[in-house]
Amino acid sequence: MNQRLSRVTIKANDLIQLVKRGMVELKETVTKLSQADDQVKLMYPKKLAKNMSDLFEAVVALEQIQEGETLNRDLAIAEVFIHQTFKSNDYQADPLALNILICS
Repeated sequence: MNQRLSRVTIKANDLIQLVKRGMVELKETVTKLSQADDQVKLMYPKKLAKNMSDLFEAVVALEQIQEGETLNRDLAIAEVFIHQTFKSNDYQADPLALNILICS
């Protein structure tokens, strides 16, 4: 994901930084979770998968902005998705309590 994100050269640094922060937080969560008790590990796979999926979708959205013909529309959609997903205080409060956001 870092390689794909590094190829995005659009002028949306705030969005890129939010996604990068999400990647760092995911890595930290996986590290902490790998050291947790087995009972705790059983509780979080679905939430981790959701977070990984959100990261992938955010990177794809940024790539589409870069490649898209409707730059303003795609940028607006990506901004809403990324801000809704990664700019939540709940996401940062407890690394093991991953934020589940339903983006509709």
